[in-house]
Order: sequence, then structure tokens, then C-alpha cells
Amino acid sequence: MGKKPEVQNEFGLDVVSVRLVKDAPIFSEHPFTSPTETVAVLGEFMCEFDREVVCIINLKSDLKPINVHFASIGALNEAMAHPRELLKASILSNAASIMMIHLC
Repeated sequence: MGKKPEVQNEFGLDVVSVRLVKDAPIFSEHPFTSPTETVAVLGEFMCEFDREVVCIINLKSDLKPINVHFASIGALNEAMAHPRELLKASILSNAASIMMIHLC
């Protein structure tokens, strides 16, 4: 009986994971039931941007914010965003609903 030759695995398959990482909070637990309330909470922060911004606010079922994701910070006159970037943080956050804001 001969010894079996050792088989070399030529392929290396990397194991990856996608995680949601929290940054410093921006706003409080006020429910966003109207556009006016949303502007009151985010207005002070977003007015400091000098470029176009697309952000997604991820909401619980009672409309309280879970988090906010700045999906695209663009140039002076455009902010391109693909649906995968818009929805990725919402899916990872288990959001019941979302609110999209475009600041130009």
C-alpha cells in the first residue's frame, strides 16, 4: 500500500462579514411624524455641508429613529447613490421604514 499524495488546495476563499458600526449620535428619540419635525432635528447638522448629500433615516415601527446613514456625499451639484447603498444600512438595522433626505 502506497501513501496517498497530499492534495494542494489552490484556492483560498476569504471569509468576510458585513457589520453595522455605530458613530457618535446626532439626534434624540423624537418620532419623525412630519417633515417639519425631521428638519427641526437634522437641520442644524445638515446645514454645515457644502456639497449635495443623500441620507437615509432608518425608523422603528413607531417612527422613532434607529440611526441615520449618509449614503452619498457628492460634489457641488450632484450626489449619486445606487439602491444598494441606500438600503444596505436599513437592512442591517432591521428598519421598519425609512426616510430619504436629499440636501442640495
